[in-house]
Amino acid sequence: MGLSIFLLLCVLGLSQAATPKIFNGTECGRNSQPWQVGLFEGTSLRCGGVLIDHRWVLTAAHCSGSRYWVRLGEHSLSQLDWTEQIRHSGFSVTHPGYLGASTSHEHDLRLLRLRLPVRVTSSVQPLPLPNDCATAGTECHVSGWGITNHPRSKGPRARGQGSGWVQVWDAGREVES
Repeated sequence: MGLSIFLLLCVLGLSQAATPKIFNGTECGRNSQPWQVGLFEGTSLRCGGVLIDHRWVLTAAHCSGSRYWVRLGEHSLSQLDWTEQIRHSGFSVTHPGYLGASTSHEHDLRLLRLRLPVRVTSSVQPLPLPNDCATAGTECHVSGWGITNHPRSKGPRARGQGSGWVQVWDAGREVES
């Protein structure tokens, strides 16, 4: 029963329509972001997240649902990778300072607890969290799900993990390089 549900969800996930999420990024190397997860409602990708513990995923509070199918160990959302794990989220905890996306994006954080812990593999691992915050001006690597070029541009379109670089902000302003 469990294997058939897993295969059904994998196949249904392959039918996911390509919607732009990341521009000017590059496709991630296979298994280079083993903490990256996709949060699905049925076959629809709702949000990305990051595995921070065997049972906890950090996502954005504006991802308002708490009951998701959580897909881990993915590289491509449009083909079966054979490294996938699927879990269901049980409940969520939203940062108490979050006032809603229409007000601001401050404290836009939510924790989702997985009903079952993940199996740590080369494709599924919690993010090794730092002990200190990055200082203003530090370049940081970001990753997420989507296509890695603008929808109107010519050239290959990768639908899967993409990544890029951003600089840490200071007092609400981007630090100039």
